[in-house]
Amino acid sequence: MALNRNTNRSFCLFVITMFMFGIRMGQSQLSSYYYSNTCPRALSTIRNAVMNAVAKEHRMGGSLLRLHFHDCFVNGCDGSVLLDDTSSFTGEKTAAPNKNSLRGFEVIDDIKSQVESICPGVVSCADILAVVARDSVVAVYIYLKYLLYDNHKHRSCLHKIHKNHAYVSVYAYTYPSLVGVSLSHYNVYDN
Repeated sequence: MALNRNTNRSFCLFVITMFMFGIRMGQSQLSSYYYSNTCPRALSTIRNAVMNAVAKEHRMGGSLLRLHFHDCFVNGCDGSVLLDDTSSFTGEKTAAPNKNSLRGFEVIDDIKSQVESICPGVVSCADILAVVARDSVVAVYIYLKYLLYDNHKHRSCLHKIHKNHAYVSVYAYTYPSLVGVSLSHYNVYDN
């Protein structure tokens, strides 16, 4: 009986150790150095193209982020939102929630062609879309920082932002409490 109990304990300890080891080994981290050997100019090419696109049209940053969200929402971040329809395949691009709603496909196509010209067949569309989403947020931040801090016409906007931040900080709202406050004003007619 004692041998059986020790065997069970040893087996449980072994299973727990292997489980923990498996979790640690199965943990994957994104790396900004993933393409540093295979396509070292990919990230800078994507960043420059996104900066140019946001400079041309300031709303494009949000559109590119939304494009990435819609790609990840359905079946994971696989780039499937970029696929065009064929006779045997209906893609996410023309699905009801996305049709006439998503924009920025031409920016992604342009970036993909630029990346393909420097290292063909290396960088996936899903990775391009993820990097574009990241860089579009940075581009919008840089644009807004320039707009708010360096442009005299928009100094009043900066005051309003600080005023609103102070208002929220005084009441110490957290994310759940902000959601609760916003939902408290919701009624059935707001659909």
